[in-house]
Amino acid sequence: MIFGGSKAIAREHRAIARYQSVLVDLSDVPHMDTTVSLAIENVIKEAVELNRDIYMVRPGDQAFNTLEKLGVFELMPLAHVQDTRLEALKLALANNPKPA
Repeated sequence: MIFGGSKAIAREHRAIARYQSVLVDLSDVPHMDTTVSLAIENVIKEAVELNRDIYMVRPGDQAFNTLEKLGVFELMPLAHVQDTRLEALKLALANNPKPA
């Protein structure tokens, strides 16, 4: 991901309050620079502050290690990091059933 990616993340960042869960799909991200990793960290911190559940689709090893060094996985359950988007969505639905 490049610097421009952090602007897109910031735009979506403002929508967090409207949702019960946040899914961050990083499956196509093999490499992540500092600007983008900090933007993702901020999204996750805000979701935690708003008491939202966070789910992530696992990025490539370099990006995962970058987020790990920032302490991102201390902010969310590591079990919420899944290998595919479908697995993450199923977990989010299982943890947050639709109200009757």
